[in-house]
Amino acid sequence: MLSSTSSSNDRLPRGEWDKIWIIALCSVVILLTSWEIFWRLRGFEPSLNDDANLWAMTRQSIPRDNKQAIVLIGSSRMQLGIDTRVVAQQTGIVPNQLAIDGTTPLPVLADLAADEHFVGTVICELSAISLVLKPQANTATEWLEAYHRRKFSTSWESVLTLLVQRSFIFRLPDLQPGQLLEKLSAGEMPRPFYLTLHADRARSGDYLRLDTYPNYSMAAHYQNRVARHYSMYQEMLPIEFSIFQDNVRKVQQAVTTIQQRGGRVIFARFPSSGEVWKLDEQYLPRTQYWDEFARQVTAKTLHFKDFSELQYELPDGSHLDYRQAIPFTRSLIKLLGNG
Repeated sequence: MLSSTSSSNDRLPRGEWDKIWIIALCSVVILLTSWEIFWRLRGFEPSLNDDANLWAMTRQSIPRDNKQAIVLIGSSRMQLGIDTRVVAQQTGIVPNQLAIDGTTPLPVLADLAADEHFVGTVICELSAISLVLKPQANTATEWLEAYHRRKFSTSWESVLTLLVQRSFIFRLPDLQPGQLLEKLSAGEMPRPFYLTLHADRARSGDYLRLDTYPNYSMAAHYQNRVARHYSMYQEMLPIEFSIFQDNVRKVQQAVTTIQQRGGRVIFARFPSSGEVWKLDEQYLPRTQYWDEFARQVTAKTLHFKDFSELQYELPDGSHLDYRQAIPFTRSLIKLLGNG
């Protein structure tokens, strides 16, 4: 009498299961590949998440005891304004992009000064805003702390994450199921974000994309930027000149330390334009702040207003479009090389 029960192996030979798994795997690969191709044809491209791990990887990759090293520090103006490919083409050196969006570069400068193995060149994008801020915890200090606490296992995890992010677009926020369904239900198709973060932490901005977004435009973006800039200054009031003087002293200490090891520090005021520049001059006049800073530090300083080739009408008044960043970088590197 036959038993009413039997194992799965009795019902389906092992070889058949292998075929099923192979077919399933191939189906997934085909599906993901088709998904990638579809969205890439619509203008999407890989963009990384800018976080402490990615920043720490870049910080760790700075060549030790190498006078040829070039390190870029600053804010989003540095990330968007410098085309690292152009720097490499003109200098023969691949720079390390350590700029951090929305924060002062002074903690990073101090950290490089404290690193006895750093003997290269620092190009620091700086505005007077960073020189009048009271020292406090910010993204730069948090990411520096994460870098100094970094473990070997964390490094490998970051490398694997970077590999996925730089290779695939299906993990972009706008293409996640929830976001995608929300847009499709509203009768919209996702559009590529106007900012892209590359594997070397350089960022490119395609501001023309803003005019393709529903209920938005480049003009609206510009007005939002001006409003944010104004609010920032209002929150900073009253501006204390003593804080400025103290910050300048700390900057000079870092500059002296790097110079004594044979390194160089260069400070550059990147362009702003329109209402953003007017606000900069209203609250932090160049003659009172930048020019005084340039007088007190022993490093090379450069202000965009002194060179016609560095002056641009910016799409948001504060940042260079990627089309502008290419000639801007060429001009800046040429000027720095002449000094």
